[in-house]
Amino acid sequence: MNTVGVIDIGSNSVRLVIAVLEKDRKHFKILDEVKSSIRLGRDIDSDGNLDKSRVNNLIDALKGFKSLYESIKVEKMIVVATAAIRSARNRDEVVAKIKSEVGLDVEVISGEDEAYYDYYGTINSTSITEGLFVDIGGCSTELIHVKDRLLVNSISLPIGSLNITDMFNIKDSLSPELELEIQSYLEDVYDSVPWLGDVQNIPLVGIGGTFRTIAKVERKKKNYPFDLTHNYRMDKRETLEVCEILKESSSKQRKKLKGLSKDRSDIILGATLVVDSIFKYCNLTEVYVSGSGIREGYIYEYILGDKRKLIDDVVDYEIRRIMARYDVLVSHAEHIWSLSESLFEQLKPVHKISEDVYNIFKTASLLHDIGVSIGYYNHHIHSFYIILNSNIKGLSHKEMLMAAFAASMHRSSKVRIEDSPYSSMLSLREKEIAEKLGAILKISEALDRRLDSSISGVSATIGEDHVKLSFDTDLDSLELERNNLSMIAPQFEKTFDFKLSY
Repeated sequence: MNTVGVIDIGSNSVRLVIAVLEKDRKHFKILDEVKSSIRLGRDIDSDGNLDKSRVNNLIDALKGFKSLYESIKVEKMIVVATAAIRSARNRDEVVAKIKSEVGLDVEVISGEDEAYYDYYGTINSTSITEGLFVDIGGCSTELIHVKDRLLVNSISLPIGSLNITDMFNIKDSLSPELELEIQSYLEDVYDSVPWLGDVQNIPLVGIGGTFRTIAKVERKKKNYPFDLTHNYRMDKRETLEVCEILKESSSKQRKKLKGLSKDRSDIILGATLVVDSIFKYCNLTEVYVSGSGIREGYIYEYILGDKRKLIDDVVDYEIRRIMARYDVLVSHAEHIWSLSESLFEQLKPVHKISEDVYNIFKTASLLHDIGVSIGYYNHHIHSFYIILNSNIKGLSHKEMLMAAFAASMHRSSKVRIEDSPYSSMLSLREKEIAEKLGAILKISEALDRRLDSSISGVSATIGEDHVKLSFDTDLDSLELERNNLSMIAPQFEKTFDFKLSY
C-alpha cells in the first residue's frame, strides 16, 4: 500500500492526515485523519518563547501520531510547522526537542510557503478560477489572490483566532465598542497590504477550520440535507448573517449552537471578526468553503512531483480517480460519454437546455455503471449513492446531485427526485434538466448493451413532433438495441413531448 502522511503543526491544533495512492499512482484517497487541539500559540511568554507545557503536550500528541502511522506503515512522512513555531524565539529548541524525543524532522515553513501550499491544495480541488483564498489559523491569516487559477499575490498576516482573542481579551461576548476597536485594528492591518484594496467583488474561498465551522453552523441553521463541507457555497447575506449570530452570542450560547464544536467556541469570535471584516473590506460576493488546504497541497506535490504543476481539469481528474477506484469498464464508459455528448448536441432543439451542464453530464455518463462494483441488481441506485458520496471536488453540491440523479436514470427504474431527501436542494428547472440528461443517457446505454462500441455513432433527425435515430455500425442485426429502444420510447416522449423512432 503506497501511503503518504502529512503532519501540520499549527498554532491552534496539530493534525495528521494519511493518504493512500490509487493503483495508477495519479490519485489518492484519505485513509485516516487525527487532530489534537494543543493551542501552541497560547501562553507565549514576554520573550516570545512557546509555553513548555504546551510543547510537552505537542510532543505527546506527535508520539501518538507516530504510533498510528508506523502501524499503518506509512512510506513517506512530511512534517511542517507554521506560525506559532515560526515566530517563536525558542523555535530551534522546540524543533530539536521533537527530533530528539519523537524522531521527526520538522520543516518550519515561511508564511509565503504556507500561503502557497494552501493555494496549491485548494486550486487542485476546485473549479473556481478567481477568488480571494483565505486561511484563518490560530496566529496567522493567509490571503491569496487567485486569477485564472494562478496565484497573483499572497501574504501571511500576524492575525488569527487565538491572538485576536487574547490581544483583545475576548471572553464572553462582544460589546459594540470592542467590536469597533477590533474592526479598526483589522482595517489598519489590511491597509498595510498594498494589493488588497484592488481585490474587489470576487468570491472568498475559505480554507481551514474557521470556514468549515461557519459553514456547518449555516447548514444546521437551514437543515441542509447534504453533509459535505467541501465546495459548500454561502452567498453574502448568508455569510454575514452567521457572522452576526456568532458576534451577538454569549459564551454559553455558543456552546449550545448547532454546528459549533465546544473546543472552538472560545476562539470563534476572533476568527469571525476577521471573516466579517475582510468580507466587507474587499466587498466580496460569496463564500466557497474548501475542504482542502496546506496538507492536501503537500500530498498533491508528492503525487504530481512538482508544486508548480496544476491539475488542468479538476472534474475530469476526480472522475478518473473514482473510475480507477471502482474498476469501471473504461471503454464502455468512454463510449457512453461519446454517444451522450453527440446526442446532446444534436437534440438541442428538443431538450432546450441552454445552461452549462457539461460537467454534470460527463460525470453521469462516465460513472453511470459505477454501482456494479457493489452488485449488478439495482446498480443504478448504487451508482446514485456512490456519485453523491464520492466528493467530486470540481463539482458544486447541486452539480453532484444532478449528476447522480441523471446517472440513476439509465435503467428502467430510477431514483425518484421528489422522493429523495435531497429534493429541496434543486429547483424545478434543475430537476427537469436532470430528468432530460438521464433520458438521453438511457438512449446511449441502449446503444452499447454489448459493451463493445459496435454502434460507433448515432445521428438524430428532428421532425415536427418526432426524433428518428440512425446508427453507424457494421452489425447485421440490431434486434437487441431496437428492443431496448422500444422500452425507452414512451419515457422519451413523456420527457420531451417528441416521439422516438429508429
